[in-house]
Amino acid sequence: MKEVILHPEALLELIESGEKYTDISTSLGDAFAEKVEENLEFIHRFPEAFPFFEEEDNVRKCVILRFPYTILYEEMNSIIYVWAVAPQRDDPDYWKGRLKARRE
Repeated sequence: MKEVILHPEALLELIESGEKYTDISTSLGDAFAEKVEENLEFIHRFPEAFPFFEEEDNVRKCVILRFPYTILYEEMNSIIYVWAVAPQRDDPDYWKGRLKARRE
């Protein structure tokens, strides 16, 4: 199976979002972290399971149930690269500038 790697800004989004929920309640922060981990594990095991965000970019989207976030990722030759852990309230294309720096 391919390794899942997060873009540095996606990792920062994940950390900041987790902290936001933890500030509200430790159990809510834990639930958010658990949901993200479950989804990343599912992506790791079944990378083709989710629909394309936009096919021409080859980026797929995984909506995190219970929390208003979407994991945007791309299956590459040897890795699965997470471009964003995107809040659904933000501009849906805000992260696309990151695609310019494709790793493979």
